[in-house]
Amino acid sequence: MASSQYFRRHGRYRYIRRRKRAGSAGRWLALAVLLFVLGQWIGGGSLWDDGRTDIYGDPQAVVQTGSGADSQAIVQTGSGADPQAIAQTGSGAGPQAVVQTGSGADPQAIAQTGSGAGPQAVVQTGSGADPQAGTPSETELWVDVLDCGQADTTLIRQGTHAMLFDCGAGIPMQIRQYLADAGVERLEMVWLSHPDADHIGAFPSVSYGFPVGRVFVNGETKDTESWSSVQEAIRYGNIPEQIPSPGETYSLGDAQITVLGPLRYYEDNPNNNSLAVKITFGRHSFLFCGDAQAEEEMDLVSGGMPVRCDVLHVNHHGSSDASCMDFLLKAHPAWAVISCGQGNDYGHPHDSTLRRLRQAGAQILRTDESGTVRFRSDGETLRIQTER
Repeated sequence: MASSQYFRRHGRYRYIRRRKRAGSAGRWLALAVLLFVLGQWIGGGSLWDDGRTDIYGDPQAVVQTGSGADSQAIVQTGSGADPQAIAQTGSGAGPQAVVQTGSGADPQAIAQTGSGAGPQAVVQTGSGADPQAGTPSETELWVDVLDCGQADTTLIRQGTHAMLFDCGAGIPMQIRQYLADAGVERLEMVWLSHPDADHIGAFPSVSYGFPVGRVFVNGETKDTESWSSVQEAIRYGNIPEQIPSPGETYSLGDAQITVLGPLRYYEDNPNNNSLAVKITFGRHSFLFCGDAQAEEEMDLVSGGMPVRCDVLHVNHHGSSDASCMDFLLKAHPAWAVISCGQGNDYGHPHDSTLRRLRQAGAQILRTDESGTVRFRSDGETLRIQTER
């Protein structure tokens, strides 16, 4: 009897202890959930507001951009099979983008860009993007903003015609190798926006490896080794050197190049003497202004130059002394691409510039984050590929 009572009591004791432990675990679980929700709310990432996280492997976010009441983006990332994003940019009700990122086999985006309702962009990012190999057809314009460190080089091709806007790189042979891998055989023209080494330093290597039809410069000289090397390469290759004037137009196949600036000379700030050109192909346009700062930007605006564009190569690597708001509102780019090196000493791009670009409704791409950025246009649809 005593033994039976002992086991009954012992069994009840063990049952009560387990039940108490279960209740304690439930309270800890509830507390953990409460702390998580509070953390999400304090950090601005609430599960029930514009930023939503799906715990079943399909995280996504809704982001409103631009000044329109209905401008928004839905972005899905992570390892899901079909991560994608829908975004409206700018002030119009129509332009929108669908962006796919992550490890899917076919990450891409469809976007309407520019001032009209029609132009579209298809964006490929990361490992799913097409390789650089191949050449544009006779009905395509390809613009590659190269990942060349804290420097500027852009390869522009229309059909079999090719040119460079700026030619700088931390490793000059990097540009020459990229051109060879891209199948370039000849450069019809090279535009050197101004004589800073990060915009011209790779030109000698390139000119010794590829025939160059002519070189456009802004007329300034600089007592530096890099500029002396450029002049020596021009003489060695017997390359015609030309100083373009605002309003002049040139052709690269079926693409039109319009010279916009500089409109006046700045003795105290050579950056503001950078060549500024706009390249137009079908419904798409690209704007390049070297290291132009706010003063030259405002010269272009006040001078009535047609700075409106679909893609802006952001001036001066995204420095705070460039991309002033009046200029951005006039240019109204759908896409802004910044050439800058990872962890560069200048802190480029500056936060204030990034804020202004977003306020102007631009989608931002950076070579320090995405690697080489490639634009592919057939005059109607714009495809955008990033290296990573």
